[in-house]
Amino acid sequence: MKKIILEKLKAKFEGVSDSILDRIAEKLAKTVKNEADATTAVEG
Repeated sequence: MKKIILEKLKAKFEGVSDSILDRIAEKLAKTVKNEADATTAVEG
């Protein structure tokens, strides 16, 4: 799930450091259970 979230974050926040996005994706992956939730979490 982390990989999906990370891809969505990279698409939304172009130019932001990969290490920062990786930490955000790791935190979101703890609560996100499916791809629909991942999209909602990234939008939020």
